[in-house]
Amino acid sequence: MKKNILLTFIWGLCLTMCIPQAMAQKQGRMEKLLRYLNDNDTAKWQKNREKLDNETQTYYADALSLMDILDQLWNKQSEQAATNYFGRYERATEAYFPAICEAENIDSSNIRNRADKSIIDILEVSKNKIPFSRVLLDSIRTTGYPMDSTMLEKIKSIRELALMENMVSTPTLQTYQIYIKEYPNGKYLSQVNITENKRLYQLVKSTPNPDNFKAFFEDKAMQKFFQDKGPRPYLSEVRTLYDDYLFQNIDTLQKKGDATAIRQIIDEYKDSPYLTPSEQTHLNELEFISEQADFELLKPNLTSSESLHLLKKFLATHKYKEFRDQANALRQGFILQSIVSTPNCVKCYNQGRLTKVSENDSTGIRSTTYSYNDKGQVLSIVTLTEKNGQTVNQTKTSMLYDPLGHCIFEVKTDPKTQTDLYRRIRHFNSDGSIESDSLKYIDGKLVTSNYNKQGLLTEVKEYNKNGELQTSTTNKYDDKGRLLESQYQNLQFTNSPAPILSQKEIYEYDKYGYLKRIVYQRISSNNQKTDGYLTCIYDEYGNRIDGNSYYEYDNTGQWICRTNYDNPNDTVRIQHIYK
Repeated sequence: MKKNILLTFIWGLCLTMCIPQAMAQKQGRMEKLLRYLNDNDTAKWQKNREKLDNETQTYYADALSLMDILDQLWNKQSEQAATNYFGRYERATEAYFPAICEAENIDSSNIRNRADKSIIDILEVSKNKIPFSRVLLDSIRTTGYPMDSTMLEKIKSIRELALMENMVSTPTLQTYQIYIKEYPNGKYLSQVNITENKRLYQLVKSTPNPDNFKAFFEDKAMQKFFQDKGPRPYLSEVRTLYDDYLFQNIDTLQKKGDATAIRQIIDEYKDSPYLTPSEQTHLNELEFISEQADFELLKPNLTSSESLHLLKKFLATHKYKEFRDQANALRQGFILQSIVSTPNCVKCYNQGRLTKVSENDSTGIRSTTYSYNDKGQVLSIVTLTEKNGQTVNQTKTSMLYDPLGHCIFEVKTDPKTQTDLYRRIRHFNSDGSIESDSLKYIDGKLVTSNYNKQGLLTEVKEYNKNGELQTSTTNKYDDKGRLLESQYQNLQFTNSPAPILSQKEIYEYDKYGYLKRIVYQRISSNNQKTDGYLTCIYDEYGNRIDGNSYYEYDNTGQWICRTNYDNPNDTVRIQHIYK
């Protein structure tokens, strides 16, 4: 019994004495590995690494893992090893690695510096410098790795250069934002900002939309950078693009006929914070479109005669003749009767149709009556002249229409004698436009008129009873149908002291479509030449007025009384009876 106890004691003592020796052997193997690795003895490193037993590998797992990574760094330039290095180093230095270094008289700082340099070398040749450098910097920060400041700045410098080069070659908002955030005072700040500014410009140019314009104009970094550097590149170009973009949007809406949307976007254009008035090059065009939209918005608001006061405001605040004329035409739909009176004449209208005219002059009292069919076409005009209670003259003009409603024949007769005073024949084109007009009087005089495709009078010729051309007048128009030029020729001299041999008239218009001046050149039969012009005057509502007269207006913007300053008896009055 005592013998067994003694044997057990001896065995335990031997086992206890052997443990330190075994561990020393394992550490010795790790020390050799580190030496081979540090000395670049690749063959021995690899051979001894393969022979390492499992127990040693397990016990020195962290240190061995670090050595494997160092091998990949130094000998294989592995990016993955560089990514994993900092975490492995942290764990290894908390275990046995410092002791292994100390045993081999290897300065751990030298290993660290060598690893750092390898990582930088790998980073410099990497094709993915930007994400790679990001991972490296994040690993250094999270692990607290004691990298030399020079080495750390080197990584940052490589990353900064990579960001700049990537920005220049393939500019993106993300790259720009990363650079600005990480390097607010970077050495490549100028190149990066210039490139980003160009990117924003090209984006606007290729894809003009509100977001892209806003990105360009409201980029605070751009504004700050170029603040003290003179004009911002591409600023004027982008403003031009924006100016055209807004106008194109307005033009598109105009084609759709959405007056409310047009009105809104025009106001936005005028109030745009990105454009100065001098940069808003479409203001003239927008003025026309704006007034057109306002007219469309006006129409549904004119629901009764009580709402006609809106016309006055519209006429006073808008300038284009086209829309003022259309606005004035809306008034007619609410007028039941109208009476226009002068000292010598009274004209009566019923729902816009002239029904009766009464005139009084030296020849007597003349009364003209108009009759219409159910289509509103004039059927006849009867004129009766009386003097001292006796009928001195009477005429009747009758009209004939084709199935399309065109007046193709007109005849004026003396009912008493049953003789024709004149006959008028009109010819029309297939599209319904008038082509020609032939008017022949009882005395043989003939007047012919020709028209263009727009139905505008282009030529008038007057022949005497012998068929000889006596006078001619030719007219020219612009593409808007406005009379530009009229040329009169008298081919038959009369006994008048100074008949007009020829007269040329030039018609000038303002930008709103109003006739502003008629310039004439006149040649008399005595070869006397006369040049002059007539100036047209309008009131604030667009009505053509006489500068020698005083005007009174109703609440719709229409004058209802015109009085000559020099002759107050020369007065024209207009009275409307509304529905």
